[in-house]
Amino acid sequence: VFCFHKHHTKIKMNKERESGIELLRIIMIFGIMVMHSYQNNLDCDQNIRNVIMMLGNIGVSCFVICSGFYSIKPNAQKYIKLEGMALFSSLISIIVFNKEIFTYSFEDKLRIIFPISGSVSWFLTCYMALFFISPFLNEYLNKIEKERYIQLIIILTIILAIIPTFLFFDFMGFGGKDIFHMVYMYIIGRYLFRFKEDFDKLDNKVLYGIFLSSFLLGFILNYTENVILHNNAMHFSRDLSIFIVLESICLFMLFNRMKFHSKLINNLARGVLLAHLLEWTLKRCFNYSVTFGVLEKDGAIQELLDNLILCICVLIIGLLINEIRLVIFSKIESKLGDALEVMLLKIKLKS
Repeated sequence: VFCFHKHHTKIKMNKERESGIELLRIIMIFGIMVMHSYQNNLDCDQNIRNVIMMLGNIGVSCFVICSGFYSIKPNAQKYIKLEGMALFSSLISIIVFNKEIFTYSFEDKLRIIFPISGSVSWFLTCYMALFFISPFLNEYLNKIEKERYIQLIIILTIILAIIPTFLFFDFMGFGGKDIFHMVYMYIIGRYLFRFKEDFDKLDNKVLYGIFLSSFLLGFILNYTENVILHNNAMHFSRDLSIFIVLESICLFMLFNRMKFHSKLINNLARGVLLAHLLEWTLKRCFNYSVTFGVLEKDGAIQELLDNLILCICVLIIGLLINEIRLVIFSKIESKLGDALEVMLLKIKLKS
């Protein structure tokens, strides 16, 4: 599963990344943070909540489509960095809320020590599962014929997107926040890469049109569900909603067409995962120490502005913390990654 060719890995890492996609990752993590503020907030203005959910819930799908487009190439270095980032976020949470650690159960303490396997973050746990199975997916998806590939995507779309969207039937029961949805998005990302010449012909106006149409249809259906059925579940803005899937694909393609390089954006984008993992810790710190009005009933617009300011602060602090983490721990993580590569290589040679 792991790649043991260190020279090849370093060449890949040193290759300058397109900043359009990195900018998308930063924007998406910000959207996810804002969405989390409104996700279970039934006391807020439901029209604003509807807009936030229709835009914020595309974040995870966009992330995984990006991973599929560029393909995940597992190696020991990447694994150590992911595990190290998750462990670091858990330690920060313990330091910030040191009084609460004594009330944790033994199971919770194990989850802190092993954050990925312990499902501290459903996204990170599922992404790690995708990380390990990606070589097998890549091997199959790189060989499958175009016609069969289209058939596969159609079947998955019907089962994992269309049926759950309109029948409210969710096969997994997680609203798309699961490994099956991630694999589905990864498969779409690989398709967009393999047959990108077909999509290069699409005008940006078409992509904007599909994006806006999907957003408006989802918004109207959510509004109808709320008014007629008196249900605030926002079924049409869940991760597995066909409208969210279409929005994610279009947004990815639009940002992928932005060809520019920014060292600042690329460096900041390295910290989006840690910012996501520290989101609730930092939000609680702000709610405890700073009056942003987030918890006050001072009008829908003011509440929205308060949440936007809060999420901007959380994102910036999370990205800065990651830069500090890299200065302190990057060399340690690199050495641990090298040691793990050597150990796995020895095991491979013996077998």
